[in-house]
Amino acid sequence: MPLIGNPLEADTFGEHLKPDHVVVHLVGTPKPAPWKAESFKRVDLGSIQQLAYVDARRQAEAVLAATTIPRTILRPWYVLGHGHRWPYLLLPVYWMAEQTPGLRAGALRLGLVTLPQMVRALTTAVESAGNTNRVIDVPGIRAAKLA
Repeated sequence: MPLIGNPLEADTFGEHLKPDHVVVHLVGTPKPAPWKAESFKRVDLGSIQQLAYVDARRQAEAVLAATTIPRTILRPWYVLGHGHRWPYLLLPVYWMAEQTPGLRAGALRLGLVTLPQMVRALTTAVESAGNTNRVIDVPGIRAAKLA
């Protein structure tokens, strides 16, 4: 059953969360950019803190790691989709970087994922929720398969 609340105000939803509930956190700063650092802290980090992602998400993950809340954290770098198509031009550059030993790890960590890949990864994370504490990065998001 969906729960409606303000992700920046725990008192609007906190009392309704039960240990067996699954939280799908789809809150974030639109069209992220370095000059939106304050927005990342206010929105991305703030909403995660009320439930218990570059620098603000790491801080949020640290907050969650300090709790006993089971969690799956998806770490896409950039999701390709409607309104986000220009990075498709970078796919050949990413492919070449993934083939170069010194660049491979960074290219995978900062890789692009498609909207269908992200939806599959979210669905898989929810379907396999439980007492898990895991982080799924770009290669895992790309490899996610529906049950």
